[in-house]
Amino acid sequence: MFRGVPPARLPPSSGALRSTTAPRGKTRTERTRTERETPMLIPLRGLLCPCALLLASSLPLSRAAAQDSASTFSYTYLNITYSMEDVDGFDDDAVGITLDGAIRISDSLHLVGGYGDGEIEAFGTALSLDTYSIGVGYNSPLSDRADLYVRARYIDVEAEALGASASEDGFGFSAGVRFMVAERVELGAALQHLDLGDGDTGFGVGALFYPSERIGLGASLTAFDESTAVAVGLRFQL
Repeated sequence: MFRGVPPARLPPSSGALRSTTAPRGKTRTERTRTERETPMLIPLRGLLCPCALLLASSLPLSRAAAQDSASTFSYTYLNITYSMEDVDGFDDDAVGITLDGAIRISDSLHLVGGYGDGEIEAFGTALSLDTYSIGVGYNSPLSDRADLYVRARYIDVEAEALGASASEDGFGFSAGVRFMVAERVELGAALQHLDLGDGDTGFGVGALFYPSERIGLGASLTAFDESTAVAVGLRFQL
């Protein structure tokens, strides 16, 4: 449920700044200086890639579902994830909540989508980020206990700080494997690439434990060049 790396920030000077309301009492010069020093867009990887389990994007870990005729795994589910992300260059961790899911449309195809709400403190300023994603995935069984999948997503990130806002959009791609290692335990790993202004490639691992047929408890770790995110969450099989 997080995505985030300072290099992917979008400064106001890039032209993506949509509004620049100066805080009361500041001169135009002071406002401009503040805008230039504030990283307006820091795509938190944890929000973009609810990785390895609930990666919002990307690693569909789930329990075996008997109704899926072509696969041991279900590709119709809803994830709710809480994440914390350590971003290089920032003293405080980014935190966020991601809601994402998938729905099977054929034996080998499924649709994915998600929304992430995150925040990080930068230079004494709270940056708020909203992330939206939608895409399609292809899945194929490797064995009766393993699946291979690939996914492509369109991603839109909206950032706000000090009354100013900025946006960036791009694409995310992932490829991963899912393993049922026990009746109630699933493990997964995924390679992910994000193209939001600057390209960034990372790797995620995760696990899901199913105390019941429809509910799973998960945890994941996602690492990119300049950020590392951990996430915990719930999965609901639909």
